[in-house]
Amino acid sequence: MRPLLARYLGVLHGQSILVDAGLGPERTQPFRDALARGAPAAELVTDAMVDALAVAGTPADCRAALERLAEAGLDAPVFLVPPAVDMDAQLARIGTTLVPSWAELTTGRR
Repeated sequence: MRPLLARYLGVLHGQSILVDAGLGPERTQPFRDALARGAPAAELVTDAMVDALAVAGTPADCRAALERLAEAGLDAPVFLVPPAVDMDAQLARIGTTLVPSWAELTTGRR
């Protein structure tokens, strides 16, 4: 997750979505600099950044993160599967574990 978030933070440096998440330009500049150099920056991604921007971990961890994000007003999560894992297995897990949880969390909100 960290390499993906490092790239995301570099590409979206200075964008309001990151500022709204508490990651102003001063926090994302190192990611932008690394991206410009073509250097990885996964080691710069903190646990707090993962918690703020990602749903990762065990199925229970992911459900808890989805609940927190739904309560914060997220209305459309985007699922990305890191390239180093079995894509079919992860998509199946997302479909059977997280999609129903998301539906349950957001039923009646629309």
